[in-house]
Amino acid sequence: MVHVVNDTNAIQTLREQWIKLNEQNNHNPSVTAIEDLLIHSLPPLPLSAKLLREQVAILDAVYPKIRIDYLIIRGTSFGPAVIHWLEQYLMIGTNSMFIAMPDATFPHQFASLGGVRVVTRSSVKEERAIRDERVLELLKGVSEEWKS
Repeated sequence: MVHVVNDTNAIQTLREQWIKLNEQNNHNPSVTAIEDLLIHSLPPLPLSAKLLREQVAILDAVYPKIRIDYLIIRGTSFGPAVIHWLEQYLMIGTNSMFIAMPDATFPHQFASLGGVRVVTRSSVKEERAIRDERVLELLKGVSEEWKS
């Protein structure tokens, strides 16, 4: 599962701090300094990314014979470039990738996505909100069961 988080400003700030850190340490910063930079400079993940991470963990636990990983890509928006990068990085053909149905504001044509498959969803915002509430209730119930 892949979630793209468009926090471009945070990544730009991180890049600037990385350059500064490199200059301060003669282009040889310590691992601790790099970890500090990554931990303290990036904003927290949005709720959607956290919820998806929990859902993937549940799926991974429910289906032990299948390995389900969760990858967060930060600092860009979803589009053809991300799909191409994922194809190279994960060595998975685009025809084996699935995306949720984009809304009307999605700036790219489907043809530019290289053959990804689209999973449809309701275009009615209220229906999606009701479904999201149900998913949250289910996750809370599962979380309570795991605690006991």
